[in-house]
Amino acid sequence: MSTVAARRLPLIDMLERIRRLLMVRQVEKNKAATRRVDILTENVRKEIEAMKEVAARWVVKPSITEKFEVSMPLADSDRFLVDLKVWTCTCRSWELHGIPCTHALSCILYMKRRVEDYVDPCFKMDTYRQAYMHVLHPLEGSKFWPHEESDPIRPPPYKKLPGRPRKQKRKKSKEEDPKTSSVQLSRKGIGMTCKLCGNMGHSRRTCKRQPSSQQSSQPVDTQPNPSEQTTEAAEEVPFGYPDYGSGHHWRVKCKLCGKKGHNRRTCSKRQATAGSSQATQTAEFIPDIEQP
Repeated sequence: MSTVAARRLPLIDMLERIRRLLMVRQVEKNKAATRRVDILTENVRKEIEAMKEVAARWVVKPSITEKFEVSMPLADSDRFLVDLKVWTCTCRSWELHGIPCTHALSCILYMKRRVEDYVDPCFKMDTYRQAYMHVLHPLEGSKFWPHEESDPIRPPPYKKLPGRPRKQKRKKSKEEDPKTSSVQLSRKGIGMTCKLCGNMGHSRRTCKRQPSSQQSSQPVDTQPNPSEQTTEAAEEVPFGYPDYGSGHHWRVKCKLCGKKGHNRRTCSKRQATAGSSQATQTAEFIPDIEQP
């Protein structure tokens, strides 16, 4: 388990997990430092060996002092000044990193000196061993820790903030949103071409021209099957009811006429009765008009 995964644990458990990881890491690094015989560390040695191939291309011009002019054979204007006495170079890479650059390395090899003498002490194995020399002592479990008589530390009380809690997550920026990122290309402005008719503006699914093979393969029945006609008539959805699937709306039974598919509120018999009664009441209140 890494230190990144330990961040999800509670505070004391997280610190204990990190302490154990560092204790094991210190032992492994100490063993590796004891077995290594080289003066420099492993990564610095690989970097210097890779720079030796580039350093062999430079042309070195020495002077009486420990200063050198380093240039390429066909580019004399691109010239660097190297001082081995103060460990400086015109490119300033040696001063920033503490490792000789390719210009300084070419001068060191020209003078047939050791590269290890011109490397900063922090990249040497003596400093590496001193860094992992300290000891992290093992500890007992939380069961054997001394218990305090004072009250335990509790988290702060939860305070409900005013207003409606926000459910929507944070809006992503253009760099984070996969729809607007530069990795995924947008289809905006690309014309749609049908693969059946070859015209633009629609797809194969919405094309009005159907392939002749499908039309010829499907037989056309001129006479309907009576069993299918009966089933279609039986499963016809009444007006005003949504079709939720087969057998769902037929659970409703009218208490006036006894038929299935509707209730007494939408029954046609009740509507006819209500219409006739309303017409009767209207006729009673309208006075008879005498004929002249």
